[in-house]
Amino acid sequence: MNRFLSIISILFIAINFACDTSSNVRPRNEDFFFKVYGGVTAGNHIASSIIETADGGLLIAGTSVDEDEDPIEIVLIKTNQAGEVEWKRGYADIFNGEFNSEAKTLLEVGSEFIVGGVYDSAQIRHSVLFTVSSSSVDGTPTGSKAVINNPDSLQYDYMIEKVTLGSTGLLLAGTSNQLTVDKKGGDNGFLKLMNTDLSGMGDISIFGLEGNEKIAGAFEVSESQIGQDNIKFLAFGTTTNNSLSGNSNFFYIGYNENFNLSSGFTRLLDASGNKVAAKVIENGGRYWMIGNQDEADIYLAGWRFSNVDS
Repeated sequence: MNRFLSIISILFIAINFACDTSSNVRPRNEDFFFKVYGGVTAGNHIASSIIETADGGLLIAGTSVDEDEDPIEIVLIKTNQAGEVEWKRGYADIFNGEFNSEAKTLLEVGSEFIVGGVYDSAQIRHSVLFTVSSSSVDGTPTGSKAVINNPDSLQYDYMIEKVTLGSTGLLLAGTSNQLTVDKKGGDNGFLKLMNTDLSGMGDISIFGLEGNEKIAGAFEVSESQIGQDNIKFLAFGTTTNNSLSGNSNFFYIGYNENFNLSSGFTRLLDASGNKVAAKVIENGGRYWMIGNQDEADIYLAGWRFSNVDS
């Protein structure tokens, strides 16, 4: 936990449409700095994800948007430890310039960065993963790319939100409007396993609670982490429960290795106010999800299972 907090304390980074001021560093002390990055591609820029890289630097993912804030393309900025730009690049070319795309998630696995995003095609939203070598000097994609959709259900949206790494492989989590097995409609969650080379591993699993769900992310877990041997994956997000006056609430839900719901392992927070999840992280067996309440306040929820050591 301390390492996570120390990372956050030194990474206060804004991305907007401006000149690159990476040479104009104004440190408050040796652990804190501000940076402004812009001019990666045409349009304004909105940040969506950041990771600390194995070489001590940073990788920032964002999206260039037009004047109406509609997404144009995924952009990446790679910096050194001091926040100085090593390379920056837009990625319209991974779709041959045919589709608009939006960045969602980042992960470093071995010698590659895995970038996850969403793109529009014929008014349907699909998810995409592609890779960039961590030793790249210009951010050129390596050529590995995977499109996440259901070939038998191409009319449905699949909007990835987070990709994480476990012992089984990559775990993709996001939101879809595909029906669940029991025919629940509306917005549901999806989970999918993939190999680290972005090759397929099993089908997409669609799940839902009683309302509309927006998924913030999911993690592979073990019995030593949560104290139950029938839970393999934990998914986190927001559910809008129409039986509770339409309020939206944070939740987590547990699944076994076959992506079947594990009975009794669902937690819904208080029903007061409307909470919309934005991001979820895991650190040392603790889970933190942040979002907003009533479109006015920041809302933070934390989970720690009783058998996890302090």
